[in-house]
Amino acid sequence: MEFCNCIEPPWPADELLMKYQYISDFIIALAYFAIPLELMYLIKKYAVFPYRWVLVRFGAVIALCGAIHLIDLWRFSLHTRNVALVMTAAKILTAVVSWATAVMLLM
Repeated sequence: MEFCNCIEPPWPADELLMKYQYISDFIIALAYFAIPLELMYLIKKYAVFPYRWVLVRFGAVIALCGAIHLIDLWRFSLHTRNVALVMTAAKILTAVVSWATAVMLLM
């Protein structure tokens, strides 16, 4: 076996990765909630915007994606059936709204 003169990290690498994922999910959720607010500002500012429904649906998709990242934060500390049900419901709702938006854009 080879000798390794390595310096041990202050915590295990897996724990470090989990912390980075947790922080990343929080920052992503904040960004996803900021985008619909900006879209609402555009809708209010330009009252005669011809495709308001596109911005509204797009904002809903983005907000639901942000909700999934917040639920992922909750999931980091709890692993229960309730968390799985909430996460599944949020993902199904996101999928439905995303596909509805994609289909409506074609029309």
